[in-house]
Amino acid sequence: MSLGQAFPRIATAIGRGGGRSTRARARRVTATGLTVAMVAGSLLLTGTAASAASAPAVAEGQFLSGILLGNDLANLVSVTPAKATANAAPPAVTVSNPLSVTALNAVNLDLGSGINLLGTQGILTLGAVGQYATASSTGSSSAASGAVDNSGAVGVGAGFPAADASLSLDSLIAAVPALGTALSTGTLQVGAVSATAAETAAGVQSGTYKIASLQLQVKSPLVAGITSTLTTQLTALQPTVDGVTATLNGLGLGLVTVTGIPNLANLVSTLGTVSVDGGGIVADLNTGSVTVDLAKLLTFQGKDLNSLPRNTDLLAVITTALTADLLPAIQTALSGLVNTLTTAINGITATVLGIPISASVLKGVLDPIIAQVVAPVNTLSAGLGTSVITPLADALSGLLAITANEQPVAPNSGATFTQTALRVGLVPTGHTAQIDLASASVGPNAGPSDPPTAATLSPSSGPSAGGTTVTVTGTGFVPGATTVNVDGVNQPATATSTTSLTFVTPAHAAGPVDVTVQTAGGTSAPQTYNFYDVPTGASLSPNRGPAAGGTVVTITGTGFVPGATTVEIGGITIPAGQVTVTDGGTKATFTTPAHAPGTVDVVATTAGGTSTPALPFTFDALAATGISPDHGPTTGNTTVTVTGTGFVPGKTSITIGGTVVPASQVTVDPTGTTAVFATPAHAAGGVLVTATTPSGTTKPLGYLYGASTLPVTSCVLTGVNPKTGLNAATVSVLANIGIDTSLVPSTFTITGTGINPASSTSVVPLLGGFLDASISVPVAAGTTSVSYQVAPVASGAYTTVTGGPIPCTTITPVEQAAGAYHPLAPYRVLDTRSGTGAVKHTLAPGATMKVQVRNIGGVPALGQPVGKGVATVMLNVTTTNSASVGYLTVFPGPSRPIASSVNFAAKSTVANLVAAAVASDGTVSIYNGSVGATDVVADIQGYFSDGPTVAPGSFVSLSPSRLLDTANGTGAPQGTVKPYGTIKLKVTGVGGVPTTNVAAVTLNMTVDGPTRPGYITAYRSNPRPFVSSLNFYKGQTDANLVIAPVAADGTVSLYNGSPGTVRLVADVAGYFRGGIAVLDGEFVPVEPNRLLDTRVGNNVNGKVGAKSSISPTVLGRTGIPATGVSAVVANLTVTNAEGPGFITAFPQGTVPLASNLNFVARQDRPNAMFPRIGGDGKVRLYNGAASTSVDLVTDVSGYFINNPVN
Repeated sequence: MSLGQAFPRIATAIGRGGGRSTRARARRVTATGLTVAMVAGSLLLTGTAASAASAPAVAEGQFLSGILLGNDLANLVSVTPAKATANAAPPAVTVSNPLSVTALNAVNLDLGSGINLLGTQGILTLGAVGQYATASSTGSSSAASGAVDNSGAVGVGAGFPAADASLSLDSLIAAVPALGTALSTGTLQVGAVSATAAETAAGVQSGTYKIASLQLQVKSPLVAGITSTLTTQLTALQPTVDGVTATLNGLGLGLVTVTGIPNLANLVSTLGTVSVDGGGIVADLNTGSVTVDLAKLLTFQGKDLNSLPRNTDLLAVITTALTADLLPAIQTALSGLVNTLTTAINGITATVLGIPISASVLKGVLDPIIAQVVAPVNTLSAGLGTSVITPLADALSGLLAITANEQPVAPNSGATFTQTALRVGLVPTGHTAQIDLASASVGPNAGPSDPPTAATLSPSSGPSAGGTTVTVTGTGFVPGATTVNVDGVNQPATATSTTSLTFVTPAHAAGPVDVTVQTAGGTSAPQTYNFYDVPTGASLSPNRGPAAGGTVVTITGTGFVPGATTVEIGGITIPAGQVTVTDGGTKATFTTPAHAPGTVDVVATTAGGTSTPALPFTFDALAATGISPDHGPTTGNTTVTVTGTGFVPGKTSITIGGTVVPASQVTVDPTGTTAVFATPAHAAGGVLVTATTPSGTTKPLGYLYGASTLPVTSCVLTGVNPKTGLNAATVSVLANIGIDTSLVPSTFTITGTGINPASSTSVVPLLGGFLDASISVPVAAGTTSVSYQVAPVASGAYTTVTGGPIPCTTITPVEQAAGAYHPLAPYRVLDTRSGTGAVKHTLAPGATMKVQVRNIGGVPALGQPVGKGVATVMLNVTTTNSASVGYLTVFPGPSRPIASSVNFAAKSTVANLVAAAVASDGTVSIYNGSVGATDVVADIQGYFSDGPTVAPGSFVSLSPSRLLDTANGTGAPQGTVKPYGTIKLKVTGVGGVPTTNVAAVTLNMTVDGPTRPGYITAYRSNPRPFVSSLNFYKGQTDANLVIAPVAADGTVSLYNGSPGTVRLVADVAGYFRGGIAVLDGEFVPVEPNRLLDTRVGNNVNGKVGAKSSISPTVLGRTGIPATGVSAVVANLTVTNAEGPGFITAFPQGTVPLASNLNFVARQDRPNAMFPRIGGDGKVRLYNGAASTSVDLVTDVSGYFINNPVN
């Protein structure tokens, strides 16, 4: 009968405790122990007395326990545990019960089949051990067994018992025949072991264990059989190897001498020992000995024998390592044996009469022998897992089970908690024996009373720095024996009664935590306490507002708590219900109360404390200090901003000229420093403006109805040009000098310094403090600046606001002012066909190229003084070789405007004059708004100088902006322009053009989708002149630059000279300032007039031949002066052309490499030009066509001044 058959199975192992959800009380029922006894020195079991149901605490330390044939080893009289049961009152009960080697090994426990567990013939040998237990009336207890001293301390060495064990497995292996195939002998060596268990008065259980060492040593016939089997098999093959000599002699090579024949059996013996996992497993393949060192094995796996999870199956660790690590290691050793055998046989040498036999002949003999010799090794290696390792692992599993850190119930999960260092099961399939070495248990601990309850915390929040005294109310508190646990950390507590206690909060990170009360009776349900960081204030927005209050202010900082943050401002507390906390506690928003004017501190307070630093907020008194603009039309609807302090959002009204603008129509900024409203209509003249809030009404400011302009500077100086001998200056004053208009109006004088002789004039201020005067005074030659001063005629009526002379615009004595035009002989700066000015390559679809225009063709270089540099260049831009329809946009960069400068069709050559603003790096950008590539050519015609453009006739460059598109209703009613119809385009006050002081605008006009051919005329007002600004054909898109004079109402009239409808688009690129132009380079507009028409003999008669020029007279014709002109603004049109070509306009001399206009056969083509006038008062027009003659038509609309002295 096998050992497994000899011992009956048991359904359930006897445990040491059960599960619980709370601490057990007096209602506990305990089991009565067994009464089985085996006398005559074999086994003596006694009943276990029922533990007192109401014991405050219980502890037990027992080194040897377990199950033997279904009986509990804990009941052995000779291995009585140290057991302590607490009394209801102090002191604690402590029991120390050490066991000697003699006592432990004196008991004979028969396992059957003649096998004893203990005793002189027992398979288990134990060293001396210690057992310790202590239990307190407060409900705490602890126990220890194994290598522990009489005080319960755990240790190894002097003063501590050995607490080791040795388990011989030989007799068990012999008793189970099934194990004998894989195992012959075995021993489990256990070093010093110990275990501790503890339970606090609050019912918190814990345990520890120690195992000094643990080794399993077995001998396996299967492992030894690896070497013996191979020795037998290879010995049988030795004759084959020895037969090499006979085989070689049989080849007829002569008498062969063979040396180096190996002894195969000797080679097998080299297998020796295999070690894996850092020495955790060592196998001797010759003897079959296998040693497993669990400490080393676990260390190799990154684990610690003494820090394993509860109930760790160590035998599974061993069997897994056998398969995963030992098996491949042995196979590697066998692979090495194959190499050894192969090398040894290949080492055989053979000679005939001292001459070595051919290697190929020898190889042909040896290779088959090698294959025969290594075959059994490879076969054994391939089946090693099935034949050796798996049977060995199965046999170990059938022999014993090993569990470390045995805990039947996890800590804090049952009334009783048991900690066992090591559990060993013998023949586990037969439930023969279960041996527990070093056990300690605590519980059930009834405790002194029921668990406490915690009902309230006061306060329930506080600073994260701690230090807050908190009062807890509840039940079951024990004075002197109660602690408080804050987020898992015990804190001292003072229980003043059974229903009230206090504790001081520790420092803790911000956030909610659980707070529980602990006594010997247990732990209360948690209450929530909130830790808050001290809030910080970083900024206020806004940081000022009206003294009347009502400003919505946001504090930005940290640590603000929703619903629990108050704000104090100037000693006034804003309750938490009126403070809104957002953005994760980083913003707190409130509304200011009314407060006396001045700067006050603002702080925010939470349970975490009061914010630092205090932030300043200024309560402003009501005052109005400025108004902008301070003038506007009588029709009203001008947006005006009153600046000051103390304005209240939603509660500020404006009174202007007696009309009240209600608070609902006045927009006040959050700081209360601006009030914005729209003016009502009013008669021309000055009016008073006041602002009214709940705090009162401001002093008045002045506003002027009917004024078209109020310059930023207090006066404008014009006409100063010492080199020309002009000696008149006009000082124009239209300014709000801020006089107290509640006084009686009086007379003021304007005096000029630098004026020869000194001059003055009298002016009467308008209501609101405005002066409106214009004086023309003589200026001495060489004068570069003047100034003016306002002073009262009669003292006492007014106070002078200006304390000293106010300078007019200072003008450097140069021939040409800022914004003056400098005509040049045409010069080519770009040609993508030849690589001029750019890479020799077409401009790709959607691409932008930069073209350098400074320091080229007469244009000044970078780094010139103001007035000597370049603001705008006039470029004649041509597209050619276009792959698809599209447009070009010429702009300064970096942002490209929505505008077109040249429109073109596929496979066409189209030119247009462009006023191109120059970027700071001296370039203009050209964008290809087409889906196809195109070549681009650009010729410079002249440039406008830079600097402040204040003089009349000076040019102000703008980034292109769209003023008109009849397709979408921009600038005109949506729809096409009717046949022979006229539209008025508002050009002032839009696209960067000012509302006043504009003489002319530069427009890039585009016609799209015309239904019939025709032309466009741009003019100021009726009567409409007989000129054309742009010619077009049916279905084509054409563009042209137009210098359009501006009417008094700020409009330009556009006439459609076609029997069909058209779509019109206009982009503004700049404007010329109004006034009387007197300085060089300034523009003087004239009514558009026809200067040249070769068809009718106007100026020149007859067509212009191919490769020929004409020289029409410009000066002294059609409104152009006979002298003092540098260039004209003209529109050039080619008509009656029978082939393609181009026209170049130049002053005189050699024809430059440039073009102003490109044309094709039988199409009229216009283009604007600013041609420089030659010294003879003429301009040359060259027809660059190869073979066709053309008619030319030229209309002029203005000229640029060039004084004769220059």
